[in-house]
Formats: sequence, structure tokens, C-alpha cells
Amino acid sequence: MNYIKQLITLTNRIIKQNFTNADTIITVILMPVFMLLFFVYVMGGNIVTGGSAPSTAEYLNYALPGFLLLTMATGLIFVARTRLN
Repeated sequence: MNYIKQLITLTNRIIKQNFTNADTIITVILMPVFMLLFFVYVMGGNIVTGGSAPSTAEYLNYALPGFLLLTMATGLIFVARTRLN
């Protein structure tokens, strides 16, 4: 059980360190959220996914998996970039 306590401690340290940098917050958290909101609520009615224009809920179900992958990729790129520097 000691390894779980060490894992929790290390995770807390990394989270505190990452949230002290404004670039981290903007790049990893705010940018994917902004893009999701922009594409769903601003562009969602203009993008046709099937035969007709979808509702907001249908387009959100269509676009959300892609934005989750984008968020994970952004996080991975950020971690790789900070670890290589």
C-alpha cells in the first residue's frame, strides 16, 4: 500500500507544478474546451454530418470523441515537451 501513497503524493506534486504555469492552463485545459464550445455552438448548425443539419445534441455526440482525442494528444505533447527541456 505504500506505492499508492507515493503515487498520490507524486500526482499531487505534478498537478500543483503544472497549475503554476499559465501556459499549461491555456494550452492543455482552456484551448480544447474553447474549441469544443466554438465548434458545437457556433459552427454546429452549419456542419452537416448526415443528410440534414443536426441538432446541437446530435452534433455534440458526433464531435465529442474527436475533441477528447485532441485533448489527450495536447496533454501528451505538453508532457513530452516539458520532459525534454
